Amino acid sequence: GISWGGYLACIVGSVDDRFRFSAPVYGCGYYELNPEWHRVFGGDSERLAKWFEQWDQKRFLGEARIPFLWCNGTNDRWYPLDALNASVARLGGGARLNLSLKLRMHHAHPPAGDPPEIAAIADALLRDGKPLADVTARLEGDVLKGRVDAHGRGVGRVELLYTCSTNALLMAREWKVAAAERPDAEGRFAARVPSGAVMFFANAITDDGLVASSRVLTRQPKSGGERLTATPEARTQRLQVRRGMECQGGRTERVCRVHCELRRRRRRHHHLHSICWRK
Repeated sequence: GISWGGYLACIVGSVDDRFRFSAPVYGCGYYELNPEWHRVFGGDSERLAKWFEQWDQKRFLGEARIPFLWCNGTNDRWYPLDALNASVARLGGGARLNLSLKLRMHHAHPPAGDPPEIAAIADALLRDGKPLADVTARLEGDVLKGRVDAHGRGVGRVELLYTCSTNALLMAREWKVAAAERPDAEGRFAARVPSGAVMFFANAITDDGLVASSRVLTRQPKSGGERLTATPEARTQRLQVRRGMECQGGRTERVCRVHCELRRRRRRHHHLHSICWRK
């Protein structure tokens, strides 16, 4: 399922074990962590509380027993990595987990929303294909140490993806990529994590181009100042960035809501005066 389909894939895959696996693309639970969903509900706290309690995926994920493959990007507008992390932690203990997290993966329908990892896991579970690689990692001091179990696939390289930004709006964080040591014969690798990194994970890219990810790790900034996460209320007080339609040409851009809002008279549509937002 893609986007809202990913939302549904989380729920259906959690409550109906007749399926062989579930592959949410972008979709995950804990909507309350993302200020974008607060905006969708118009700040109606009563409706929000009811929705989060009754229909958020976190209510169902603990019941999952079938394999889950989560595909997402580092800067997704609707399903940020803190919500994904919480959803992964909520997943039922009997459910096998694979992650495929990509740098600034676009939120869209195919081809962006059709990761090849889904076909690969389907072949592995329903035919005689090789399983997706499993990547585990742990932080020891400033070194991320991990292991890749490629299940017979060749591993081309391992990368460290990290961000030093503490922006509470996770879609606005700048992510970087650094090469990790090539895995040894037993699949072990290591990568030095920059001292300022507050969120990071490892990606193993197999020879056939498939991406397998470790779980996302977090730590507090070493300065001890701003916290890594913030409450939804605090987030909404910050600069809110969302997508809008450019006044000329209809090209989609990121826009700053606080710049200015114009309402056209009568039958003319409401639109935002668009500015490019960077960083």
